[in-house]
Amino acid sequence: MYALVVTLAVVAVVLVYFLPAMVAISRNHLNAMAIFLTNFLLGWTGIGWVFAFIWAFTNNPAVVADKARPAIKLWKFILLLVLPLVVFVLLVIWANTQKPDSQNGMVRAPAVRTGVPVPADELFGK
Repeated sequence: MYALVVTLAVVAVVLVYFLPAMVAISRNHLNAMAIFLTNFLLGWTGIGWVFAFIWAFTNNPAVVADKARPAIKLWKFILLLVLPLVVFVLLVIWANTQKPDSQNGMVRAPAVRTGVPVPADELFGK
């Protein structure tokens, strides 16, 4: 259950982070690639994210005149953005749930006694 919550939280954060780029793509903005790059490179500053978000909503008269230009599909952008992230998170979760033992080729470290005093004759031999 914890893995599902973490995965959903990471996906939600990524979607909110790239919201300016998604708005620009859905509006078929003339500068959608520049908005995406601004969002990607400067969005972490907060100011860059707000700038890209406002820029995505600016008027775009060139798009109205240029109907022959194909629109980028937003669902493809989201899929390409989120799918590798989800696969990575699931692989990390899967790797952390594997129990190391000798049956699957992993070697366990020998047990170490800690915090127990050892007599000197046992350490150096009699």
